[in-house]
Amino acid sequence: DIERANTVKDALELLAGKDTLEGVSDAWQQLSLEQLPVVLLLHLKCFQLDTEGHTAKIVKTIDFPVDLKIDPKIMSSKLKYTQKQRLYKLFAVVYHEGVEAVKGHYLTDTFHGQAGWIRYDDSTVTQVTDTQVLKPKPPRMPYLLMYRRHDTLPAPHRAPAKPE
Repeated sequence: DIERANTVKDALELLAGKDTLEGVSDAWQQLSLEQLPVVLLLHLKCFQLDTEGHTAKIVKTIDFPVDLKIDPKIMSSKLKYTQKQRLYKLFAVVYHEGVEAVKGHYLTDTFHGQAGWIRYDDSTVTQVTDTQVLKPKPPRMPYLLMYRRHDTLPAPHRAPAKPE
């Protein structure tokens, strides 16, 4: 749920935050990552139910990095990953474009090494800049973010992204 988050980091912290349950017996629940996958797929929930029970799209800007560092506080205390093993590199973004949750258009940007970022929009394939990938203009919003664990990348891809 991205309604209360402005960044992917915020969204992960909200997801892993402690929820207090009050009632007959008080309790709490908390989500944590039990292991770090080689490929991390983040599905941004950019829709909600409105007061009439219809699905409405949340149209807002959400920041997401090329290099994502998983904070140890959202991981199980049993996990013993090094700092390098907690670093992920973005390799693809699927966007939903449109103001409605039930209608719209999907397009994908993927990273192709030396060729940089390539956009797939139906039958159109174009090269795009880092800024076009990381700063989509609403109503285009990131829907799926695909990251690969940094320690599993071939050596040339391990350098952090250069700012434009």
